[in-house]
Amino acid sequence: NGSFNHYTRSDGLSLSVVSCLFVDSLNRTWMGTAGGYISIYDPVTDLLFKVGRDSGFADSKSSRVNCISSDAKGNIWVGTNVGAYLMEYDTLHTRVKKQFTVADGLAGNFVRSITTDSYGNLWFGAAGGITCYDGTKFMKYTVADKFASDNVYSLLADKTGHLWVGTEKGVDR
Repeated sequence: NGSFNHYTRSDGLSLSVVSCLFVDSLNRTWMGTAGGYISIYDPVTDLLFKVGRDSGFADSKSSRVNCISSDAKGNIWVGTNVGAYLMEYDTLHTRVKKQFTVADGLAGNFVRSITTDSYGNLWFGAAGGITCYDGTKFMKYTVADKFASDNVYSLLADKTGHLWVGTEKGVDR
């Protein structure tokens, strides 16, 4: 209809710098912010609510939400500069179920992109390479595996089964 609503911190937005957007299975819009918080807009209530440190996010002043995605089972994953978070949510609560870091098998903690392939594997693109998670174990891929760069900015799993990897040195497929 050509009109827009503008949401700010006074409306419940965590921070003004919104770095990523995602719509979940409940038709709620998740907004990742530069301050490491998430705001979620609920169209049923027409309200924004915050998901932050009290919901299980790492207590880091330098935290930043870079991407939000879902896996084949509908779970929500959040990529930050301090790892990746598996979220649990329902109509009443949203909180961190588990945080994953390099110690768990990620190629890097600065996760910039998350995608799911046609086999249900979850892929994380990070500063440090890419990681495939099959639901039980992590497998890392780096320049040693013939990628152009370990500094991964974006990932896309296409419908033909190819994984596209956007780096500072071009695109790998």
